[in-house]
Amino acid sequence: MVRSRNEVIERQDAKKQLERAADPRRLLRPLAFEELLLKDRGRLDALRTVEDCRRAASAARLSLRRGEYPRFVAWVESRYGTAFARRAGLPVGAPRLTLAS
Repeated sequence: MVRSRNEVIERQDAKKQLERAADPRRLLRPLAFEELLLKDRGRLDALRTVEDCRRAASAARLSLRRGEYPRFVAWVESRYGTAFARRAGLPVGAPRLTLAS
């Protein structure tokens, strides 16, 4: 079956319309963890509540490169503590139980 050039172009346009639109909150070039710290260090150092941490984490998830988010989580955990990071919903490790001797 021979298709005309117009049919092929129409099908390609239809496929493009079905594709998911890009998330406008995502940056065109994702940031490295160090770049995020340089850009938002003041805001990240001033996290007072768990809700502030949640907002910062969701913004970081959208703007960081793939694989950099665990570094952000580790930084928040070391800076503010595991309990604070866990209450903020960050994927920190399981609670460690130790036996008193």
